[in-house]
Amino acid sequence: AEEMFQRAIDADPKHAHNLGNFAQFLFCRGDNERALATLARAKFEDDGSNPALSLEIAFYEFAHGPKSQRPPALKVIHNLVTQGVRSPGWDLAENVRQAAKDGFRPKTWLARLADVIVDKKPAKVLADWAAWRSAAEDERGQ
Repeated sequence: AEEMFQRAIDADPKHAHNLGNFAQFLFCRGDNERALATLARAKFEDDGSNPALSLEIAFYEFAHGPKSQRPPALKVIHNLVTQGVRSPGWDLAENVRQAAKDGFRPKTWLARLADVIVDKKPAKVLADWAAWRSAAEDERGQ
């Protein structure tokens, strides 16, 4: 799989979707250093024309990036989710598992967030999460 991702990226190094998917693959394998570098490229190349991709990229950044990047990533996620953007059929369970293995806490909220993003649960399941409410407040304060 890694070889196929690399071939796709070599063919089009600015293809945000391929970069985002490769970053997810690397995160799930625990190769965080390469994944973060690939995610940064995906984020740079993401022109916003595919909101579901933007949502996935923000989720990967939130789940796997440095703690300092979590609030801005969650703000992006909140904004897109509020607009109704979802990524149905996408599987983020392995990302949740790997993020928890890498020390992400609280895992339960990350799992709920993933379920909202893939359209398994409504956004209201996040209403009691302080970080989610804070992201909403940050968004209104802009």
